[in-house]
Amino acid sequence: GVTIPSQIRYTHYFDHFLKHREQVPQSQPLYLRQIVLRAMPSALASSRVAVWFQIETRDLKFKSKGLIEPVRVAPNEQYPKGCIQWVPRSITSIPPLDQDVKVFIYH
Repeated sequence: GVTIPSQIRYTHYFDHFLKHREQVPQSQPLYLRQIVLRAMPSALASSRVAVWFQIETRDLKFKSKGLIEPVRVAPNEQYPKGCIQWVPRSITSIPPLDQDVKVFIYH
């Protein structure tokens, strides 16, 4: 069966295309604005522990290490205790994404 989100989307797109004989929509790249790790393991709570992320698509492998520094967020209504946030300096700090994406968190 079809269970992976990208397969489900593709199946719906293809079904719509067959039923309506419409042109397949063009891909629209997206820009990553932030990554928030909300349920941080206690081993990462120390500010001395380096934490970074990696994004992978079929055509891209991007590592934030040394490029985008994590910020340990003070607890508030939006972010519970123990959150880490990465915010790129500019919208083009990370290449545009137009495929399924895997995000890995490392320490």
